[in-house]
Amino acid sequence: MKTFKQFLKEDTSSITNEMKNHFINRTSKHIELVNKYLNKINDLNLPEIITAVLFDNHDASKFEEPELTPYIYINWYYHCKNNNIPYTIPNDMATKCNLASFYHDKNNPHHPEFWDNNYDELKILDKGIKYVVDATSMPFSNIAQMIADWTAMDEELNPEKEKPSAKEWADKNINIKWKFTPEQIKFIYKLIDLINNIK
Repeated sequence: MKTFKQFLKEDTSSITNEMKNHFINRTSKHIELVNKYLNKINDLNLPEIITAVLFDNHDASKFEEPELTPYIYINWYYHCKNNNIPYTIPNDMATKCNLASFYHDKNNPHHPEFWDNNYDELKILDKGIKYVVDATSMPFSNIAQMIADWTAMDEELNPEKEKPSAKEWADKNINIKWKFTPEQIKFIYKLIDLINNIK
């Protein structure tokens, strides 16, 4: 029987050099943007945040299997979608992409899914399940990483914005996709506001 990692590593035959290069460039740029916001957060010297936790090689796992191959496809899919280029992830890779996303979320503490012991791959694969991830045990330092990630994504997706912000994403997902405590929610919006006020 194949292991989860073996299952994800199979078949790279439809990956082109253009897809690989896009993945490397896009992911490296994303990490650079996340680090920019992590530095801004660190400079705030908030007592709730442990500096050593902030800087933990954000998304480095995407450059290794079992995440690497599926994330090349995932990144290429979104690149094509954002540029109105027809592209469909091959059928045999679509499930692997979903599982790689699950694997990434469950192994990186800047994702709320990491903190939910009841969140498993069935929640990803069964589209009929509406599941709210329990992030109520997520520490403030990891929440700060999450906010840096969200803000970096906003800058990437909306380069015309003068001040990228995680607020819109937070409004759409807090206690809808991810369950947080009132104290966590207060901290999330406080941190978003502080980042927005940095010149």
